[in-house]
Amino acid sequence: MKIKQIDLETLSVAKLPLGCVSKMIENDIDSDFRSICYTLMTMANSGRNDALTLLFGIAYRNRNNYARMNNFVEAVSAFRHPEIIEFIANEMMRVPSLPATRTYLRTLLKELLRINSDQSIHLLEELQNDKRLGVRFRTRIKQYFEEPTNDYWD
Repeated sequence: MKIKQIDLETLSVAKLPLGCVSKMIENDIDSDFRSICYTLMTMANSGRNDALTLLFGIAYRNRNNYARMNNFVEAVSAFRHPEIIEFIANEMMRVPSLPATRTYLRTLLKELLRINSDQSIHLLEELQNDKRLGVRFRTRIKQYFEEPTNDYWD
């Protein structure tokens, strides 16, 4: 019996059918959530706009589950995609600063700072004076601009 050689191009995540990922989403298992988001972002980064659309659909569906949204942001922010940077900034304005949401808000701010692109710096400059954002977060952003080498997020 002859074994067919594996072609690495065939194994590309970018070519994965969305149906496979959709079935994983339907299972709704928290342990798979981060890997699903990361897989979709990998597909989107490879030019699959349908994957990015599905990814934002997942975010919308889970918008009030801050533990899941925390995993979502950590998984997708590694890609520095312009839409993701905009999403993170919008989330900082959408989510109220409450004890139950502070971990998520800290993650949003930490990831926005970690991305450190022109777009994220511009959004941070806007956020530092926006009264809709909590005082503590505005203060942290101002401290970042005063001393960008310090780490205020651990």
